[in-house]
Parts: sequence; structure tokens; C-alpha cells
Amino acid sequence: PTGHAQVLNECGWLWLLRDGTPTELTGKVYSDLLGANATGQERLTLYGYLLGGLTEFWRAHRNHAGVLHFVYLTSCYPGAYTCDNFQDVVNLKLEPHFADYIHEAFKPLGVSLNFWQPALKPEEHRRFVVMMVNDDADPAGGRLVLSLESEAGQVVAQTETGFHLAGLGQQTFDLDFRVPRVEGQFVLKAAAYKTGVSEPTISRRKVRIAAGSAPAGGRP
Repeated sequence: PTGHAQVLNECGWLWLLRDGTPTELTGKVYSDLLGANATGQERLTLYGYLLGGLTEFWRAHRNHAGVLHFVYLTSCYPGAYTCDNFQDVVNLKLEPHFADYIHEAFKPLGVSLNFWQPALKPEEHRRFVVMMVNDDADPAGGRLVLSLESEAGQVVAQTETGFHLAGLGQQTFDLDFRVPRVEGQFVLKAAAYKTGVSEPTISRRKVRIAAGSAPAGGRP
């Protein structure tokens, strides 16, 4: 647990071919997560989402000196065991979902919303844990905002707190939150707005809100 000289160089294991077909190593993974009839686009969407969350997790816990993404650029062909994350490798165009989530997960100011449960109930009171790291040598401060948004991006509830991280520091924040009286599919978003920087670092979790939801713990 104190092995900070270690570098984590291979943690994803969710590879897909560029059209969203599972590789030789990941067929059962996606069959379990999405079912046998999932489309390539559905798999690529889930791949980006989960890989972003895994990257946030390993960075936030600070058990490694470095976290690397494995096979960012490699060969990709039918029957391959791994593949890279380019939609168009000739023009170096990344798969959009991968680019979206990994762009956030590898920012120097790291944010990880420690929540992976699939469902919440309307008017439920929760305390959410948000872990933050600062990979810059200079201190970082600003606002940490936790919001619940519709799939269209409309904010239906939010709370916030201030944050201050030492250079190369880390801290965990607890935010009390009341789920509004709504139902449907939503995005729970933790956004860190660093003072003097226009673009926040965002950690997102998909969640369903429904009355009488089963206890959390299943698949997203």
C-alpha cells in the first residue's frame, strides 16, 4: 500500500475494435454488461464511460507514482486481443466517447466521484464522497459543485463547497445532497472549478431515479 515507486501501466481491460466489436479478451465482459444484442456504438459508449471512471479511481487513491493508459496506439484487426482508441487512425481522430471521458480523467486537477450505484430514490438524502488530487506543484483552490442533471443537461439540483489542495496534494470531500422529486435517467456530476481556469474538471456518473428502486449495487 505504500509502493509509490510503482507505475500502473495496464488497468483497463475493456478493449474494443474500432467498430465496437469486442476483442478476443472482452466478449464476455460486454455480454454481461450490455447483453448479447448490444450494438457497437453502445459498447463504445460504455467503454469510454467505464475507462474514465477507472482512471479517476486509480489516480484519486494515490497508490501509484503514475497511471498510464495501455495501448493508446497499437494494431487493431479482427481477432486481435487489444486495440487502440482511434476512430480514424490515419487522421488520428479519437473515438469521441473515449476522448470525452479520458480528457477529464487525466487532467492535472483530478476529480473522482466515488459513486457507482445504479439507482436513487426521489427525495432521498445522501452523503456523496468526492476525491480530488492536484498533480501541479502549485496549490489549487476554487469551487467543487455536485449537481444532478437531466440527459439534456438541465440542472435539477445542486450543492457546492470550496476546496483547497496543496501542491501535489489530495483531499476527500463529503457533500450532503437531497435528491429532488423527479424520475428518469440522470447524470450525477462533480465539477471542480479552479480559480483562474475557465474549464472545470468533471467526474460523471449515470443514475436512474425511480420510486421504489431496488437497493443499489447492480449494474449501471
